[in-house]
Amino acid sequence: PQRTILTDYLAKCVDQDFYNNVLLRNQSWYDFTMMTIGNMKGEDPTYWAQMTPMFNISKKVLAEGEPPLYLFNFSLLNESVFDFKMQFCPTPSPPPEPSMSFGNQDGWVDGEDGAARLGAQRATATRWAA
Repeated sequence: PQRTILTDYLAKCVDQDFYNNVLLRNQSWYDFTMMTIGNMKGEDPTYWAQMTPMFNISKKVLAEGEPPLYLFNFSLLNESVFDFKMQFCPTPSPPPEPSMSFGNQDGWVDGEDGAARLGAQRATATRWAA
């Protein structure tokens, strides 16, 4: 089969985080992306313009004081674009925490005889000696 922009797009995994948390928060980017997908599929522009709002199933008003919930309709995308063969990207593991975020049981970052503890002991000794 001949390689096309559509086959390249369909071969990639779908990043749920991108669609829910980035794309749906930017209306012009959402419209552009959906128009591009429709063009790749060769859909009639009028039909696809009517379809595009159906992919956004966000809940703009929840309980009072709660932020909006951004939800992309992946079922519709899977059915209408991926022919039920869509695969989601694996969730990336969280980045490692910086070492300064954690300390030992005493709260010292570099352990019992590390530079932070020795420096603090010297500072305390100097402060109380004066």
